[in-house]
Amino acid sequence: MSITLTNAVVTQQGASQLENDTVAGASTYALDAATAVPVFACRIQLGTGVSAQAITVNKFSSQINLSLNLVTGAWATDNGLSGTLSGAALNNFVTSLKTLRNTVETFAITNGIVAGTQVGW
Repeated sequence: MSITLTNAVVTQQGASQLENDTVAGASTYALDAATAVPVFACRIQLGTGVSAQAITVNKFSSQINLSLNLVTGAWATDNGLSGTLSGAALNNFVTSLKTLRNTVETFAITNGIVAGTQVGW
C-alpha cells in the first residue's frame, strides 16, 4: 500500500523541474520497547511510482520522520506537525505492533535464530 499525495512535491532549479514526487510510503519503522516509555518511529519517504510494494525514491525526494509515544499517544513529525492518538485508535495501533512483535519473535525461534519458546505480548 502507498499514499497518493494530494499535492505533488516538486523540486525545481530555476525554471527547470528536477523532480515531481507524487506518492509516499512508510519506508522504515522501528519500535523501541526496551525503554521505560515505548516509542514507535517511522520514516515516510516521498517519491514516484509504486512497483512491487516499493516507492521509487528520486535524487531529491524528501522524507518525514514521525515519532509516536505508545503510552500517551503524543506524536510529532520533523516537519512541525504534532498531535495525539487516543482511545481506540491508539489501542488498535499498539495491538498491531504487539502482533508484529510476536510474529518476529516466532520467526526468530522457528528459524533457529534464538533457542527458546515465544511468549506472546
